[in-house]
Amino acid sequence: MTLWPARSKQKEEKQEIRQLAGRIEREVRQRPFRELSKLLEEDERFEVSQEGGRTYQVVIEAFENTELDQEGIRVAIAVDDGGWSALAPVSRQFFLPCTG
Repeated sequence: MTLWPARSKQKEEKQEIRQLAGRIEREVRQRPFRELSKLLEEDERFEVSQEGGRTYQVVIEAFENTELDQEGIRVAIAVDDGGWSALAPVSRQFFLPCTG
């Protein structure tokens, strides 16, 4: 019995999660500052179904920027499959300066 097929499948699933996280980040970056600033009060949670029947949980949240001299918010996106990957989700984050 070999574990290689299982590792290959895990690697493939991780790559799919990374691609999904990147796509979601690109979409979120297109949102106006005002819309994203609402995430300071309540994060956004939803599920995404992919081809092959896989479903992923997505969390998008925002934090006040306290580390830089520039006013704005830091937006964080986390994606996992609801299984073991939820312990260490694939994440992306970016800084959005205040525009108003």
